[in-house]
Amino acid sequence: MSTRSTFRWLLWLALLLTAPAQAAFTDNGNGTVTDTVTGLMWDQCSWGQTWGAGSGPGNRSCDGTASIHNWAASLNLANTANTGNRRGYTDWRLPNRTELESLVDINKNASPRIDSVAFPNTPSALFWSSTLYLSINPAYARYVNFNDGNTQHSIQTSTYHVRLVRGGQSFDPFDSDAPCGPGLSYTTGQWLMLALPCVPSANPASVADVFGNSPTANLDDTRYDNSTDGWAMYRREVTTNPSSYVKLLATTTLATGTGYWLKSLSAPVDGKLTVVGTATPVTDTSTDCASANGCAVVTVQTVSDSNRYNLIGNPFPYAVDWSKVRVRVGGTAIYTPSQASGVGDGKANPAVMANQIWIWNGNGYVTWDDVTNPGNLKYFQSFWINVLPGAADQTIELLIPAEESTVTPLGQTTAPLDRLLAGLRAGAGWVLDTLIPPAVADETLVPGRAPGREQRGQPAPGAAAADATLDLLVTQGVWSQGLDPQAAEAAAHQTAAAEGRAWWVRLKLDEPATGFRDHNSLLGQRLGALNGYDPADLIEMAPFAPPYLTLVFPHPEWSTRPGDYATDLRSPQRLNARGKPVAGLPAANWDFEIRADAPRGEVVLTWEGPAAILARSRLRDRDTGQLIPPSGRGAAKGYRLKLSTKVRRLTWQFLGQ
Repeated sequence: MSTRSTFRWLLWLALLLTAPAQAAFTDNGNGTVTDTVTGLMWDQCSWGQTWGAGSGPGNRSCDGTASIHNWAASLNLANTANTGNRRGYTDWRLPNRTELESLVDINKNASPRIDSVAFPNTPSALFWSSTLYLSINPAYARYVNFNDGNTQHSIQTSTYHVRLVRGGQSFDPFDSDAPCGPGLSYTTGQWLMLALPCVPSANPASVADVFGNSPTANLDDTRYDNSTDGWAMYRREVTTNPSSYVKLLATTTLATGTGYWLKSLSAPVDGKLTVVGTATPVTDTSTDCASANGCAVVTVQTVSDSNRYNLIGNPFPYAVDWSKVRVRVGGTAIYTPSQASGVGDGKANPAVMANQIWIWNGNGYVTWDDVTNPGNLKYFQSFWINVLPGAADQTIELLIPAEESTVTPLGQTTAPLDRLLAGLRAGAGWVLDTLIPPAVADETLVPGRAPGREQRGQPAPGAAAADATLDLLVTQGVWSQGLDPQAAEAAAHQTAAAEGRAWWVRLKLDEPATGFRDHNSLLGQRLGALNGYDPADLIEMAPFAPPYLTLVFPHPEWSTRPGDYATDLRSPQRLNARGKPVAGLPAANWDFEIRADAPRGEVVLTWEGPAAILARSRLRDRDTGQLIPPSGRGAAKGYRLKLSTKVRRLTWQFLGQ
């Protein structure tokens, strides 16, 4: 470890053992003081006060009344200070909890408990920190009470005082509720869809300064763009035709809300990526936002007469429910993701954006939408959205709520098979089921293929089937339960599944030797679904780069949307000669394929679904002719097969009820 690194860790240890404690300050004569231990530079005055220069140190004054602000406004005051070159600096920020606690004078018996010479006329009151109270509720944030020196938390709409800070030694390693979260585990040689979960403290927030600060953290900036043991980052250039990947320079400034690709051929410090910074500001607290906590606003890029895949970053240090993201068009019209895709009551016309998101998991894409297969924006990661030609020449914004998700995707529970596979991995010396083991790294740091076809006139998602049963259930939800149409439709599908009028089965593919997995494939019958393409059928994006392992439902015969799908949901109704629904569920077959970049070893295919459906189903291996019963004795072990070729073809057969 370098001398600089050793000193910093010793300093952190000393701070941990002694903070909060009285600090020694140097008066800089310009309205700031510097902590001689941490190097942090503080504004002498609380926000709202006016600094007055006296005849020398100790004779400074902070005149006027300190103002109070809610938490979101407090974060934005740093932007105001930087724009105005406050005290001659442009890198002010709201201090995190531990930094603010360092100002508490524990030896002082009188209030305010702060050095009154360094910080004259400080209110004996509460001051906001930038630290979210993630362990309880991200709608709360931490504050320090300078009346008694204690730290507590409060709802972000509360109004407290503000003192700004800049530079110095970061306290984030000792802040359990750090505004950037705990960091993200990273596997060497793996392509990662990356996003900043906060606003970096580094100024400028360059690639090298944010992620190149090894040996203290992250990666070695001197190895950037080294094809032997280095690392590289890319962004997606949307406005070129076609879109293209652009390798970032080490000096390129990173932005919160933007998505990036990262790959490293050497491990980061402690095996994870971290960011030091302050919480992402909430810039929209209007009724357009689907959360009382407010939203961060991300503008997407469009191109005339063509769809464009935008790589967007989750700006918060926690998972966010995709169904609570709103799409604002032209500054006024507000849509859910499904409405933006041209589906449902109040839909956009023309459609402006598909309602799917895609996230690379290391060996394949997982995909979610906001209704059929709901899921989350992931912590510290970016995601793809497909902006449609109807968005051209309009301002399209994503309103991402500052609210931690409570959504668990369908089938993502700890089933007996998951425990079995976890046991297999433990026996092989694996540590965590959620970590993807190292893949064979490419010899270069060149990204993979584009996310999907971008072409003129790409069709928008189609319409759902007319379904009297679904319409009735939605109407009941709206009128009898007071639900909005989107919530009423979600409740209708849940009711239909509970009553046996609709069902789903999740297919789960695992490769025990590598840990590769694809648990994102869903088949079944759903109210409002068509037997051809409809909005419930989610597109499977082609793998980004080898090695990969994925399961897809191929549908080259779908004339409006030929391609591969992650979900394939069919109509649950049959009609008689008079056009009336027939009781019971119709029989149906689902062809699917297991695909890999090269022949592989043994994989395990398992499934989750209602027992009554599994009992009336069969799994057929079309390449061997073998029939496998999905229920009964031994079914929990799944179907083990060896991928001796790149593609294995199977069929799920439902016999009907």
